[in-house]
Amino acid sequence: MKAFVFDLDGTLLDTLRDIRRALNAALSALGYPFSYSLKETKSFIGRGTDVLCHKALGEMDDSDAFSKLKQTYMPLYGKYQSAHSKPYNGMPETLAFLRNRGYSLYVLSNKPDELAKAIVANFYPGIFREVEGARDDMPKKPDPTMLLDMLNRNGLKPEDILYVGDSKPDIELGESSGAKVGLCTWGYGQYKPELLSKASYVFSRPKDLLKALFQ
Repeated sequence: MKAFVFDLDGTLLDTLRDIRRALNAALSALGYPFSYSLKETKSFIGRGTDVLCHKALGEMDDSDAFSKLKQTYMPLYGKYQSAHSKPYNGMPETLAFLRNRGYSLYVLSNKPDELAKAIVANFYPGIFREVEGARDDMPKKPDPTMLLDMLNRNGLKPEDILYVGDSKPDIELGESSGAKVGLCTWGYGQYKPELLSKASYVFSRPKDLLKALFQ
C-alpha cells in the first residue's frame, strides 16, 4: 500500500450540524414550512449537493424548486461550513502518523470542490497531497472517474491505495474502481451487516486505520 484516499464528510470531519443549519436556513428563506433534524439531514449526505437538495424537497421537488434551493443553499453553506464542524477524535494524530511513515494522503469528496479545498485547508493544513471535490465536468462518486483521474495524475493504481469512507457510496466506489475500501463506522452510513461485509476493513475509531498497515 502506497497511499490513502479519504472521503471528507463523516470520515475526516463531522460536518453534519453545519450542513443542517445551511439547509434549514435555505428552506426557510424560500418559504418552505418545514425543516430537518440532524438524523434526517444525515440520511441526505453522501452523494453530493444535488442529491441533498432533491431529498430535502421531497414531494415538492421539481426543476425550478431544486434550482432555487441549490442556489440558496450553496452560499449559506459556504458561510457556515466551519462554524461547528470538527475533526473526529484521533483523526489528526492518525493522519500525522501515516504521513510521517511516508504514505501519501489524498481527499476525494462529493462536496463542491471549492468548499472541500477550503474546509480541508482550515482543519488539516499541509496534510494532504491533493484535495478534490465535486466539479461540473466530472461525475460524482461512486462513479470511479474522479478517483481514477486522481490516481493517474499521481502515478498510482487502484491496487496501490486504500480508500477510506463512511457510507454505501464509498463501498460502491471501491467496487467500481477496484480499490480496497476501509469503512468508518463513526460516520453517516447505515452500518448493517450486508454493508460491513463488503468492506476490506472496518474501522470503529480513527487509530484503527493503522491496522491496515500490518495485515
